Amino acid sequence: MRDRLDDTHYMISIGSRVSMAVVAFYSGAHVLLPGERVLATWREESRLWHIQGVGKPIGGVAGTPVAYQPAVSADDGWWDSLNPASFDSAAQNMVLQDSGGVGGGFLSRGFVRFPAVIVAQGETISVATLDATQGANFGNFFIDVFGDDADDAVAPTSGANANGKTRTTAVLANVDTSTWPGSQGVTHEVGDVTTIIQEIVNRGGWSSGNAMQIFFDTIDNGGVLLTRHVRSFDHPTDPPATLNITLANPAIPTEQLASTDLSDFEEI
Repeated sequence: MRDRLDDTHYMISIGSRVSMAVVAFYSGAHVLLPGERVLATWREESRLWHIQGVGKPIGGVAGTPVAYQPAVSADDGWWDSLNPASFDSAAQNMVLQDSGGVGGGFLSRGFVRFPAVIVAQGETISVATLDATQGANFGNFFIDVFGDDADDAVAPTSGANANGKTRTTAVLANVDTSTWPGSQGVTHEVGDVTTIIQEIVNRGGWSSGNAMQIFFDTIDNGGVLLTRHVRSFDHPTDPPATLNITLANPAIPTEQLASTDLSDFEEI
C-alpha cells in the first residue's frame, strides 16, 4: 500500500498487491513485513524513488532462523550417479539408495536448490541446519552432505550435469540415517551445515538473493541393498527439505534505490 503524504513523499506498507519480487526489487532484501512501513522520497536529480529502510535486518533478526525451501518442481530431485539416465526432478521423493554391487550397482544422489537466499556476501552465519521429511524406509546407511560450490546455484537438468557439479570443501560427513525417524511424514534435522553455507556466502561472487544448493551423496556400503526416501517439492502433502539459516549480525538496510514509479503499490 502507498499512502501519499505530499508531492514528493509516500509512506509504503506491505499490501496484498505487493509480490515478493517487488519487495526484493525495491529493497534489495525482504524488508517489508505486515505492519512495517517505509518512506519513499522522490529525488529529482536521479528521477528515481528512494526507499528509506526501517532498520529491519537483511536476512532476518539476529538469533532467529529464516527457513528456505525449493520453489518449483525442478528445484529438487535425485539420480543414480552410476546411471545418469535415471535423473528425476519430478518425483514425489528423493530416492537415496545404496546397493553396492547388488543388481549391477546403485549409488544415488539427491539435490535441493534453495532460491532467493537473503544473506549478504561474507555475512557471518551463526548456525545453519538442514531438515528433511522422511518417506519410505528400507534400511540405513551413511551419506555425505555437500553444498554446490557456485555463486548462484543452478539446478541440474540431467544426471551427467549433476555428476559434474563442484562440491564445497566443507561437508557434513557420515550422516547416519539410522538416526532418522522410521515413520513416513516425520520431519527431522539432517544435521548442521553451517560451514557449508559459510563457504558459499564467502565466495567473492555470492550476492544476497542468489540461490544455494545442497547435495545428498550416498556412501557405498559394500554391497547391501538399502534405500531411504526423502520428500520432495512434488509430494502432495509433506514438505520438502528446508534450509534454516540464523545470522549472527544481519546487515541493516539504510537507503535503497527504487524504480521510477510506485505502481506496484496500491494507493490508499
